[in-house]
Amino acid sequence: MLRLDIAEFLPRYFQALGTAMAGLTDPARFVQDLLAATAAMTEARGRKLSHRELFWTELERRVGRDPLRDWPGRIAEFYRRDFPGLGLAYRADPAARRVVRAALAAGAEVILATNPVFPAGAVIERMRWAGIDDLPFSLVTSYEHMRACKPHPEYYREILELRGLEASQCVMVGNDVQEDVVPARRLGMGTFLVTGLTIDRNGERHLADWSGDLDCLATMMEEAKGRAGGGAALRRSG
Repeated sequence: MLRLDIAEFLPRYFQALGTAMAGLTDPARFVQDLLAATAAMTEARGRKLSHRELFWTELERRVGRDPLRDWPGRIAEFYRRDFPGLGLAYRADPAARRVVRAALAAGAEVILATNPVFPAGAVIERMRWAGIDDLPFSLVTSYEHMRACKPHPEYYREILELRGLEASQCVMVGNDVQEDVVPARRLGMGTFLVTGLTIDRNGERHLADWSGDLDCLATMMEEAKGRAGGGAALRRSG
């Protein structure tokens, strides 16, 4: 949905957040603690704790309760004051808005299935960068309520359970083959691989049911809706 190279973005994000934590902890040590707490979330596969609970539990284990006391307020301030500025380097892809609007016009339920390692405020800010924050998604995954992460199939199963959906009713759209296509396909979802900034670590892009850029997807949905004369669904070829 956003022309964002995650390998370029993450170092800038960690540096900015580490700087914001100066005075409470050593910035370099903080980044290490942050990475460890994030790893605890990404390794979770449907535990009882939400990712937010798991994140702060892991930080308390590493840092201690007393030093951690002022961290939540400082981190929340960072997301309000500094995080929006990180988006100035990126531009929205107009096709992202077109895709969501086409899906909604076809009567589809649209879910923003982003890896839930960020708080909701940060996810919504990134949606703002993409120009889609005002659109009516039925669910936006964030660390407050999710208990599994990509690439685990449990993440997608949790979304299905939250929305009362069957996998066969869904199409997962994403640019990461191993995090978006492979686990969603394993559950029986259709998959659309977004080209351009495709990530494919194992040469598995052929597993996607469809592939193309976002304009291609929007056109497919608009044409499907036109043929159906109303609500429409993409159909696998073959």
